[in-house]
Parts: sequence; C-alpha cells; structure tokens
Amino acid sequence: MKVIHVKYLAIASASIAIVAVLCGILIWRMNASDSADSALPSGSRSEGVPPVKAVSEPVNMQKLVGRWLRTDSPYEIEIREVGPDGTLRAGYYNPRPINVAVAKVEDKDGTLCVFVELHDAGYPGSNYTLNYNPQNDALEGTYFQATLKQNFDVAFVRIPAER
Repeated sequence: MKVIHVKYLAIASASIAIVAVLCGILIWRMNASDSADSALPSGSRSEGVPPVKAVSEPVNMQKLVGRWLRTDSPYEIEIREVGPDGTLRAGYYNPRPINVAVAKVEDKDGTLCVFVELHDAGYPGSNYTLNYNPQNDALEGTYFQATLKQNFDVAFVRIPAER
C-alpha cells in the first residue's frame, strides 16, 4: 500500500512541476509579445490592442478671419487677424461696438476653439465659447450672459466678403 501511495505522490508532484513550468513559459511569452508589439508601427499591432491615435496636423487658423453673423440676432463678431500665439484681433457689434477684452483661438485635437470675452456696459464678462465647423463654415457653441448667469446655444455664419 505504501508503494502505491508514494507512486501517486510522485506523479502528483511531477504534474504540479509541469504545470508550473508551462505557466512560467506562458507568462514569459505574453510579456515578450507585449514588448515586441510596442516596438511595432501602430498599424502592425496584435489583434485586440487598440491603435495609437494619430496626431492631427495643425489646422489653418487664418480661415477664421472675416465677419461672422449670429444666426438668431444681428450680433456680429469680426476677426481681423490671428496671431501666431492664437491671439485674435477681434471686434463685436450689437449692432454698436462692444469692448472685446479677450479673444483667442486654440487648436484642440484638430478643432478650432474660439473664445471671446466682452467687458462693457451690460457685458461684465459675458463670453462666447465657439468651435469652428468647417462643413458649415460656421462658429457654433455657447454664449454666457454674465448678468443673467445663463448659457445659450448660439451659432455664427460667415458674412460673404464684399467685392
């Protein structure tokens, strides 16, 4: 009886050793595969691994230069110049001129984001946060009316240049 018991114990120990070696090989192969994948170009990665997001090329901010009319009222934003740092030389008319305190544009993942802040009588920090929509050649976003502390969805369309 003892001989059979020892025989099963030896078989069990050998089986455990084989399983441990196979697990070690599997883990090693998985780690080697991950590090090999990281050296490959993004299009050659293994299945199931999400692709690396492509870096978008800078958008031409000069396309914002022009006059923009709000679609629900006679309010107008005029962008006269885009500086290399994203600073805008801009005017705002309702229909009279309103002081523009801050005007800037930023490229966020290929989307031109325009911010215009107004400081004038009746406009104590009211501002526009707009995204350029190239399909519609429009500026779309929100207007924060500071005195009411409310946001409104707005859109501006380009006013064709006079010839």
